[in-house]
Amino acid sequence: MAFVDGEKLPPNPLLVTFDDGYRDNVDFVLPELVRAQLAATFFVATDYLTKRKVFWWDLVAYLVKSTTKPRIEMNYPRHLQLDLTEREKVLAVLLAVIKTTFALDLNRFLAELADTCAVAWGDAEDEQFAHSHLMTWDDVRTLKQANMTIGSHTRSHRVLQTLPQSALDDELSGSRDDLVRELGEAPLAIAYPTGKPIYDDAGLRAAVTGAGYRLGFSYKTGAMPLWQEFDALNVRRLAVDLGQSGACFRGTLALPFLSATRRQR
Repeated sequence: MAFVDGEKLPPNPLLVTFDDGYRDNVDFVLPELVRAQLAATFFVATDYLTKRKVFWWDLVAYLVKSTTKPRIEMNYPRHLQLDLTEREKVLAVLLAVIKTTFALDLNRFLAELADTCAVAWGDAEDEQFAHSHLMTWDDVRTLKQANMTIGSHTRSHRVLQTLPQSALDDELSGSRDDLVRELGEAPLAIAYPTGKPIYDDAGLRAAVTGAGYRLGFSYKTGAMPLWQEFDALNVRRLAVDLGQSGACFRGTLALPFLSATRRQR
């Protein structure tokens, strides 16, 4: 928040962030940060930590990859017939439906997908996955006690642009309330689900600031020169993706303005 408040940043400042709330952030990342004497910010999707449920993108991937059917058919929110010969393409189509459909009933969509895939999934499976792969609130408190910063990643990780006002308020203010309840401190920053920026959307900007956030982070949107006009609600981030080589990572740090980005609209 120093730069937003008009303070000077130290030479070559670096902000390290992690999204979602996976358990490996505590098991593997935290010890490395402590060893390197680095602080980081962790943005968590609060509903999954509280309800001990699998992230929706992981569930979709599990169902698509586990089904033995050669094709699947769905009718909500529109009719889809998908050949499972190329499952990665099917997965991309299904995730795109969730990310782009306005006012989607996500639980209905996931239930229909599980049914058409003929893959058993219920509370027991949710709890087992959460135990293995998601943080608990005690884990989040461990991060905070190690001088890490905790931010909001909304409640259920729904793309903000797809939500009606009532759901939008719950995602933004509700996740902030969850963090206050569990940590005793209100977050000042939010990372937008799927990293999708809000740009000049006046309604979304008002909703984000109205919920008490002063910084908003997108993802894989490139370097952000601080000598230009600074938009605190659209802070860009450079991606570190699974499978990225060490050479690519070092190149991104050395030449951030040449790094690969995706401009989401």
